[in-house]
Amino acid sequence: GGNKKIENELQQSAVLLPDCDPQLLKEHAQFAYELADAARLEILPYWRQSRHTLGQEIKVEKDRSVFQSASPVTLADRAAERAMRELITERYPQHGVYGEEYGVIREDADWVWVLDPIDGT
Repeated sequence: GGNKKIENELQQSAVLLPDCDPQLLKEHAQFAYELADAARLEILPYWRQSRHTLGQEIKVEKDRSVFQSASPVTLADRAAERAMRELITERYPQHGVYGEEYGVIREDADWVWVLDPIDGT
């Protein structure tokens, strides 16, 4: 299950980050799963919803077409990123965040989380 997957990922990370504390890597890996769970809770309400249903949430944005601004994917992406940012800031206020929807904070931190919850582009 999840523990076996975390252990496999930690073994791979240990090769890439040989000077990193294994317990810290495990803690961050488990937290990444918590972030994924929080993102899922934000994304699911948008699943298979039409633009018509979500009309009240649509706003046209600079640098985005009306189609992009009105997309359920964009709305869900934003909601998920907000939720993950809140959890990161709460648990690890010294960590940075690089997100597709809301930009970068503390990019010079020792640990920086990269967020693009839905499409990962």
